[in-house]
Amino acid sequence: MEFTSPFTKAITYAFASTAEAPPPTYSDEANALFAAMSVEPDASRKQAYDDFYTGFLAAGFVLSEWRQYCLAAHDSQASLLELGNPGTNTLTVNSAPTFTVDSGYQGDGVDDYLGTGILANAFTPRLVCFASSDTAQRTGSAIGAATDNTLAFNSRNASDNAFLKMANATQLASANTNGGGVFVGTKTVGNTLRIQRNGTSLGTGATGADSFGADELVILRASVYTVRPVSFAAFGPFLTAANAATYSTLVHNLLDAINPGLIP
Repeated sequence: MEFTSPFTKAITYAFASTAEAPPPTYSDEANALFAAMSVEPDASRKQAYDDFYTGFLAAGFVLSEWRQYCLAAHDSQASLLELGNPGTNTLTVNSAPTFTVDSGYQGDGVDDYLGTGILANAFTPRLVCFASSDTAQRTGSAIGAATDNTLAFNSRNASDNAFLKMANATQLASANTNGGGVFVGTKTVGNTLRIQRNGTSLGTGATGADSFGADELVILRASVYTVRPVSFAAFGPFLTAANAATYSTLVHNLLDAINPGLIP
């Protein structure tokens, strides 16, 4: 019978217990994002991004059809990267919006905004999304077109309405007394607008046919400026109400993993 001394057993156990666990593996999409970041995120944030990509693709969404920005990043350079194709359509900072780690950007209500470099009439979004921690009434638009106002979206204005205008002068105004949350605005092929907050519909309404201008898609500004802080922003294709709710949950989960409780 082989005899192993207590001393040998102790040494063996010590080496086994201190052996490094294999490093986590992430999706190709997440790794491409991390490679484009000047400051490497920590493991928990990497996992949050990877969970977002995994859920996004599992839902049948296609990254190339979207332009998405997680503004609540660990670093200002990382906050400007487009999630689907990092290094392309990187946001540009205009004037001096305030960046807060793990929270996002806030404008000054005068001339601050983030530009995508994407023209509305070239990309023709059927969906806009933004997430904000700010529950208050705010004038202006959190996301939209730069100057011609063919796209404008805000979560709560001075009349306690969420409003959405998309490629037409007709605006949808839906009663809402909480400006915080993940807001998704969509337009159907049949020209019906819909606003959802955290996956729940705030209202729908008819509008006219598309008429996007050659105007840049921007965050924090659309004809007029807003001071509403924005933690996530996206432009994408039309989604059904159920799919939009799924997308909203993915965004909310990402931001909650980054900064628990940030988004109501």
